[in-house]
Amino acid sequence: MAIHALPSDRRSRGFSLIELLVVIAIIGLLIALLLPAVQAAREAARRSQCTNNLKQLALACHNYADANGVFPMGSFKRVADTCKDNHEHGIFVALLPYLEQQTLFDGFNANGHYTDPPNSTFMAVGLSVLCCPSDPLVANANSQHFGYPIRFTSYMGSTGTWNSPPVFSGPNCAAYNFGAMLNQANGVFFYYSSVRLKDVTDGTSKTFLFGEHAYGKNPAVELPDWSWWLSGNYGDTMFTTLFPMNPHKKIPDIPNEPLYGTDINPTIQAASSYHDGGVHLAFCDGSVRFLSDAIDCSPFNAATGLPEGWSLGPGFIYSIAPPGRMGLYQALSTRSGNETQSSAY
Repeated sequence: MAIHALPSDRRSRGFSLIELLVVIAIIGLLIALLLPAVQAAREAARRSQCTNNLKQLALACHNYADANGVFPMGSFKRVADTCKDNHEHGIFVALLPYLEQQTLFDGFNANGHYTDPPNSTFMAVGLSVLCCPSDPLVANANSQHFGYPIRFTSYMGSTGTWNSPPVFSGPNCAAYNFGAMLNQANGVFFYYSSVRLKDVTDGTSKTFLFGEHAYGKNPAVELPDWSWWLSGNYGDTMFTTLFPMNPHKKIPDIPNEPLYGTDINPTIQAASSYHDGGVHLAFCDGSVRFLSDAIDCSPFNAATGLPEGWSLGPGFIYSIAPPGRMGLYQALSTRSGNETQSSAY
């Protein structure tokens, strides 16, 4: 009698519910482990692009100086009355021909204010070299003020340890001594600046040229009134080291800032960024470095609106008395302060 083998069970066996849940959990865990690495890689690419933007601005600035003998002027004003706020266009307009934007530069109407209707198209142009890719808002246009779009910038020129504006809108305008304050300007860019490379006697590798400014860190204050790329005003295209780097992490609003006699938010005029831990800064030698926001800095006194030991005297002239001092961060922003600067930054 023939013996027949039992037929094999050919039915395919599927996953049980428990096995399926385990597989899903493993996939989810792998994605959770991979996602931070992807995000870190993307941020590294954005930081690299931000560094490249600053290098392009520094190179354009040096090409401008080669052609004109001086770095671009921070800004100026046509109105003779120093008590009226009428600042003109700033650094980035002058740099356009050296950023391969000659045609755009030729279209700017320099006979009027940068906000005048003839420059409306000009104001609406967004330049990628002025936008940090980690800054989520800077590329957006806003049309609230003039009825046409305004573009913004992630970068500002270094004006040194304090600003030197030819305006004062507070109650003591008559006491404002712009000429004396201008003589005290110690950065590279300021109103009517004409700084030559040889004027940077502290060393080009130890003097700030440009820095990052994170647009919209304090939306209620900054949007959309600041960081206009055409403007030459402080808080638009010039920053000061009077306030510490990334001040939104360190100090509050100043209810009675002594220079203006009004509420001032330090985030407007300080270097800051959306990169964790610090800010990219371009130096006068063309190099770009990422400085930690834990860098040595003059201790700030929010009650006075100034660093400890710093004061404003008659004519609104700054002075520093013991125990006040220049921190390393402040020293790196001055072009000819003769401060002792550590190489460990």
